Amino acid sequence: MDRKVLKRQSNRRIFIYFLTIFVTLMLTSSLVFLYIENNINTSDRMSLVTEQLIETRTLASRVANNISLAVDDLEYIKKQILAKHNGDLTEEEIILNWKYYADTKKIYDQIRYIDANGMEKMRVNYIEGASFCVPKEELQNKKERYYFSDVANLRDGQIYVSVFDLNVENGKIEEPIKPMIRFGTPLYIDGEFLGVVVLNYKGNHILDVLIADDQKSSDTIMLLNNDGYWLYGGEGSNWAFMYDERKNNSFANLYTEVWKEMTEHDGNYRNDEGLYTYSKIILEENLIDDKFVLGSGNWSIVSFVSANDEDYYFLKDQIWIVMFRIFDSNRLMYILVGLIAFLGASLLNKNREAYNRIKYLSEYDGFTGIFNRREGLYRLENKMDNAKDSAVTSIVSFIDINGLKQVNDHLGHSAGDELILTVVDVINQHLGDDSIFMRLGGDEFLVYMPFTDEDAGHHVFNLIKESFKKINEYEDRAYNISISYGLMTVSGKSYDDMEELIKIADEHMYIYKKENRKNAVILKEN
Repeated sequence: MDRKVLKRQSNRRIFIYFLTIFVTLMLTSSLVFLYIENNINTSDRMSLVTEQLIETRTLASRVANNISLAVDDLEYIKKQILAKHNGDLTEEEIILNWKYYADTKKIYDQIRYIDANGMEKMRVNYIEGASFCVPKEELQNKKERYYFSDVANLRDGQIYVSVFDLNVENGKIEEPIKPMIRFGTPLYIDGEFLGVVVLNYKGNHILDVLIADDQKSSDTIMLLNNDGYWLYGGEGSNWAFMYDERKNNSFANLYTEVWKEMTEHDGNYRNDEGLYTYSKIILEENLIDDKFVLGSGNWSIVSFVSANDEDYYFLKDQIWIVMFRIFDSNRLMYILVGLIAFLGASLLNKNREAYNRIKYLSEYDGFTGIFNRREGLYRLENKMDNAKDSAVTSIVSFIDINGLKQVNDHLGHSAGDELILTVVDVINQHLGDDSIFMRLGGDEFLVYMPFTDEDAGHHVFNLIKESFKKINEYEDRAYNISISYGLMTVSGKSYDDMEELIKIADEHMYIYKKENRKNAVILKEN
């Protein structure tokens, strides 16, 4: 076979072996890595969920504790007003007390006493680090403000916690904005409603807690009110509910599915965007029973960890992302797998070539490329065994190359080799695909032509002799090509012993050889 063809076949085998080994090793190692990576990712997600729950609940607890302290302050202020009505304190003493309180605490924007008609009777403001008592002529009527009516409707002893919103003065949102929570409680003496005490708590004190945590953590911290509006963390959408033109800008509108989960329970929600963790500031649990009335329900602390953050890639479930990370982090290993696959493919190919070579030499004559004696007789026996019940005849012919020894002796073995190969090639050209052509040894050959009668057999050999004649006439060789052969017909299992068959075929050939010996001229005169 042509060397180029053999080389292509060898390269094709190496490629197939390489693909088989490489894909097998890749799939096996990738599945192992995928299993390990999934376990790691699951563990990392669980750890992150736990960390975020602790963070949000800690923040919620800190906010609730601040509110609890404000409630204690409100009770103290209430007692002072009641003491005034009892004659134990003067208004001047209370004002001094309130100013000291405001200057010391620094968390109250206003401390007020409003009478039953909604008119402010006493008010201390804290602005730019200093407190002052608002003059009587500047006091305002707050009867129309929601927090007055809400507090006025409480029972004696109840405490009101307002919505967390922006301070409004004279019907307009104060600028710069002042986030505010109002704590209020009604005043009763002997069942008579005297008015309300209100503390304006600076919301920035709560927001500063969130800002400090937000700056030191990689997640995003948000504070939402009970309607799903941002109080903190919404970038340009904070306090949108205070402005008519921005009332659609809410977390609840933009993140409907997450908000739905948040309204049902504390916990976390994970989607393609990342991990949301949320804890409500459940004031009822931090305060006491129904003594407290909430103006806007609970607020929620929300932390958001983006799945697009490289550190939190494990939040994404897409298998292609996991596989990409596996390949990316194990590139050297996969290169090694490729080298191992190539070496393995090369070794397998060498083994295959060695096997094919051994198999070929065990079945074929290494010089002529036709069947050797052992394989040829084995196949002949099988053919005849398969046809043992058939009455159709076949031809067996023993062939001998005339004058091979003369050619070798006078012209050299290269000429003798040429003679053998030419004879084999010509005979092969005239045999059918189902014929068996074998070299018995030296210059002796055997041909089996199945389903062929004697006349057809002679016709084939006449064609072979014509081919030899043309070569002798038209090719410039120093010798003439001719063969001696004997034809015998066989049918079914005519001969059980192949050696006996060869012997009989050989006898037929010698008869032909003896008859044509005188006409056989081997070496040309020139």
